[in-house]
Amino acid sequence: MYIVSNMCQRELILADMLKKPIVPVMFDLTPWPPMGAASLILSQLAYVDLKGRKGMVRNHRFFRTPETI
Repeated sequence: MYIVSNMCQRELILADMLKKPIVPVMFDLTPWPPMGAASLILSQLAYVDLKGRKGMVRNHRFFRTPETI
């Protein structure tokens, strides 16, 4: 899982230090908050749940899944 990788941890710490907005998006089933250092930053945040939606919003005029084109 990417959320527990060293690179993800580094990105989260940098974003937090720079006071950048963090918007967690779930594409796969992941325990929330995730384990490790990320939990300190992410535990206070809500996440956008896109599990099972292939990252697209069906029938939205800007994003189309292959079956709606």
